[in-house]
Amino acid sequence: MVELSSEEGDSARPSSEPARVIFYTRPVCPLCDSAIRSLQTWVDAGDVMLEFVNIESDLALEKKWGCSIPVLEYAGRALAKGRFDAELAMARLKRWRNKEATL
Repeated sequence: MVELSSEEGDSARPSSEPARVIFYTRPVCPLCDSAIRSLQTWVDAGDVMLEFVNIESDLALEKKWGCSIPVLEYAGRALAKGRFDAELAMARLKRWRNKEATL
């Protein structure tokens, strides 16, 4: 699996905390590897912090997400799943976070 790296100091840290997004995956998942690479820009910018969860470690997660991975989940809601456009997923995340801030 592709791992994300975050270079210290290569971009200014945003004033707000990064969004904590769960990335559901499994050990052998080329589509997941591609999705991880597509999210690198937002991780490097400090906009997103990904928490990787192997669905094979939990039967309930395997049943829920088995045919849909990769899955991005934010605040208990599926942000994107399967083959997705990272820019659209991050735009959706921004809208969700802005909506939370106004509540």
